[in-house]
Amino acid sequence: METYTPWKTEIACINLADSVDLEALASEIHALHCVSPRESKVPYNVTPEEFPVICEFRDGIVTTAIKQYIRDTFGIEPENLRIDTFGKWFEKGTNLDSHLHGNSCITSVFYPYDYQSGMLLNDPRFNACRGYPRRVRDSHFKDFFVAPKAGDLWILPSYVQHSVPPVTEDLRVSLINDFHFE
Repeated sequence: METYTPWKTEIACINLADSVDLEALASEIHALHCVSPRESKVPYNVTPEEFPVICEFRDGIVTTAIKQYIRDTFGIEPENLRIDTFGKWFEKGTNLDSHLHGNSCITSVFYPYDYQSGMLLNDPRFNACRGYPRRVRDSHFKDFFVAPKAGDLWILPSYVQHSVPPVTEDLRVSLINDFHFE
């Protein structure tokens, strides 16, 4: 018998704690969250004049990591990427239901602090686990839990459905960048 693995989903994590000013980034992420329209799917126009720390981080470190991820994962040279940037700020007890970033190709999530409440990534094959015994579901279709450390940059295909469980810390701050091929 031959077996094949036709579908795989690469997810990457890089810790950048020693490369960036975490407090300055967290401060600007909060400011971005405050000026962004609530529940809007349209990103706020993040400019270097208003958010110099975020823009330098996004346009330098994050974009370089995303381009390497695209090369390693898809074997292509990324060109003409458009980036939408969001600052997310969750208070204790709040959560974010399962969702995906369907209008983009690659998503990055950066965490300036440690979070036990983390992020839950769902198997991208959606209902593939339907009908299997629990022991099979738990071993072959299990969700992937991320407990981010300060400085973690998670990179994933935008089609990966994910959620934020109820936040156990006072605040949960993250910077999201959605990358589009143009």
